[in-house]
Amino acid sequence: MRKCKCGCGVRTENTFVHGHNSRVAHPNSRPLIERFWEKVNKKGPLPNADAVAAHPSIEGTCCWVWTGSSNDKGYGTFKVDGSVVAAHRVSWFIAYGTYPADQCLHKCDNRACVRLLHLFEGDNTANVRDKESKGRGNQPRGEAQGIAKLTSAEVLEIRARYAKGESMHSLSLLFNTVHGNISNIIRRINWRHI
Repeated sequence: MRKCKCGCGVRTENTFVHGHNSRVAHPNSRPLIERFWEKVNKKGPLPNADAVAAHPSIEGTCCWVWTGSSNDKGYGTFKVDGSVVAAHRVSWFIAYGTYPADQCLHKCDNRACVRLLHLFEGDNTANVRDKESKGRGNQPRGEAQGIAKLTSAEVLEIRARYAKGESMHSLSLLFNTVHGNISNIIRRINWRHI
């Protein structure tokens, strides 16, 4: 197998991957790899200490920052075959010939970074674990979150009273909350941490 002549890096048995010949047929068209890397600053910042602690392999390596367009969340964007794709996913595609199966995650926590060493493939669970390992996943619970209508003591009292036979309706009236909230507390859908 050889690589597609358009410069995308995908292996193919033909001269081009299906549809990629239009990239070079147009007089203003340039190969994907050339267009991509001209928008990357390889002298970006070093990853923060939390990112290095979670991923020691990136210590002392600069982020390669995307200088092209970006979305409202700060991720770089790049046009591929008429579709807008996240720049860090295109970096993965250039290296491996396929996009990540689920998500392309940043070890460095720099959303504009496209350096392959700073990227890894994962799913939402891996993303949450990575975030928590860097100290960014500790969400306040119970009354600490600021919008809770009940306290931990009241929740424990609701569960104790229900266990002794009080109805959800009477508990909702007593604690001035809706029946569904009482039900969720008793079934541990809400306030699971206590």
